[in-house]
Amino acid sequence: MNTTAKMFDNMAQQETGLQVTTVTGRADEWFFVQDLSVKRVKRAIGCLIEPEVGDVVLLYKASGEQTSFLLSILSREHDGAGQLHLPGGVTMQTEGKQLTVHADGIDLRGRESIGLSTLHLDINALAATARVTHFQSWVETLETTADRITVVVKTMTQHVGRMIARFRESWRKVEGLDETQAARMRLYVEGTHQLDADHITMNAEGFVRIDGKTINLG
Repeated sequence: MNTTAKMFDNMAQQETGLQVTTVTGRADEWFFVQDLSVKRVKRAIGCLIEPEVGDVVLLYKASGEQTSFLLSILSREHDGAGQLHLPGGVTMQTEGKQLTVHADGIDLRGRESIGLSTLHLDINALAATARVTHFQSWVETLETTADRITVVVKTMTQHVGRMIARFRESWRKVEGLDETQAARMRLYVEGTHQLDADHITMNAEGFVRIDGKTINLG
């Protein structure tokens, strides 16, 4: 009896172990390999790269009906694409030289700095929030399209070489002083120009001309 028990134990031990095989198919989270004696195969957590059909893999073969595990991918015919699985459902997918990260949230934290350098930057978000103590930007060309913009600024200073603005309608309210200094100033109004004030003072060092079809004073 003891000899028979030892024989069955040795047979069971021979069934388990590491072997190199090829992935032949997949059904959800289960894989099929060339060794038909292995029926239940799953990807091990440590095997971060998702196996594909045709991959040569390192397999831990379990005994009986126990689950065997794919430990790592040894070789792949076409290595231009792959998918990296991390715990928590985060995946990193490569297609050629393109990298795509799938996650519910991504948090980048640099103790000193984070640098981003690229030829093209595309940002698409439903909502964005930025909190910066000091912000500097250098832009050669800036184009902005928005349905509505609200800006709240305590102090603003602008230095513009040339400014051209076109408005369909404009309304401005200044609670304090509104002062304009210009070398020359021209004002063209197609319709009615109305000026209402408690006191009006107009000073001219040179010639003053008022021309109109009808002029009413007083």
